[in-house]
This record gives sequence, structure tokens and C-alpha cells, in this order.
Amino acid sequence: MVILPIVFADAAITPLAIVLAVYFFADIFVNTEIPNVRDIEDDVKNNVSTFPTVVGVKRTRHLLYIINMLSILVVIGAFLSGFLPALFALVLLAGRVLAVFLNSRIGRSNDYRRLELLGEMNYVFVACGLFIAIIG
Repeated sequence: MVILPIVFADAAITPLAIVLAVYFFADIFVNTEIPNVRDIEDDVKNNVSTFPTVVGVKRTRHLLYIINMLSILVVIGAFLSGFLPALFALVLLAGRVLAVFLNSRIGRSNDYRRLELLGEMNYVFVACGLFIAIIG
């Protein structure tokens, strides 16, 4: 999502591009696991291996916490290294905070459709925040 346009434009891959690629990869990975928890019974019946079927729902939630925390550390590191302006870092961190909140509901909610939708809306939230930061 981040690297392909850079390669297509034959532009240089910058440290900021790498930070954004890691950020969005982690976000996509985390959001993929929410539906996996919802359909854990079907995955077990069909012998499909997902994190929730292999390690359980509670450990999946903990794994997603770790991934989110690593993503937060990448954003903070990019800010401290001067690759990411403060406002951009705050917007990306707000997106991770929302993701952590949604992940905290895994295994504790019966409304996984809502968690999935809110997880996908995290992209809209971050995109709007970045857009406002750019034009502001």
C-alpha cells in the first residue's frame, strides 16, 4: 500500500515510507485477526489454522497487543529520529490507541461485526487526521 506507488513512480524509498509501511502492515494484520475470532468455529470445522484456532482467543488478544505496542514504538522512534513530524505522529498514535481499544474487546464482546467495522474505520480516522494535518 505504501511501497508500490513509490516503486511505480521510480522514487526513492525513504525512512518515512518504511515507517508508514510498517504501520499499515501492522494495522492490516491486526484487523485481519478480528474476523478470525468471529469465525473460529468454522475455521476449526474446516481445519483452517488461524491465530485464534492455534493459540486461542486470549493469546491472540495478547499477540495483537504486542504488535500494536511495537507499531507504537516504531512511530515514536520515527518521531524522535526526525522522520515524522509531531502532528503526524500524534495522528498515527491515535490510530494505534483506537486499535488497542478494539483489540481489548476481543474475547470480551459478542458483536464482532461492529469490531470489524470499527477496525476498518480506523483507516478513515487516520486518513482524515493526516489530511487535516497536511492542509492545516
